Amino acid sequence: MRIREDSVEWDGDRIAVLRDGIAIARGRWREGRIVERSGALASPEEDDTAWRALEIEIRRGTEAFLEQVNAEAHDARGVDVTQVDRALALSPRARLEAMEAQARSVVELTRDASRD
Repeated sequence: MRIREDSVEWDGDRIAVLRDGIAIARGRWREGRIVERSGALASPEEDDTAWRALEIEIRRGTEAFLEQVNAEAHDARGVDVTQVDRALALSPRARLEAMEAQARSVVELTRDASRD
């Protein structure tokens, strides 16, 4: 199987397997599997195995990516630093306006809940 030598382009939905820059196979990612496959990754006897190997490779790559993103998003104390970064990117006035808007939302939700 030559799957390791091929490059794979995946946008979360469509998959294209390229060999020497030319698409040799395509498919769609649905519920952790490649469906609507076209083209061949290997000889007819090995093609299903090659597609399954690609599915496993995509799953592992996705899991590793998500673990990395999650690790980078939280500091050692478990604080979501992306939220801190987002707040610090705002001006002090914009932060105050955002907090006031959130406070109004809480008041409205509380008022709506007490009516029910």
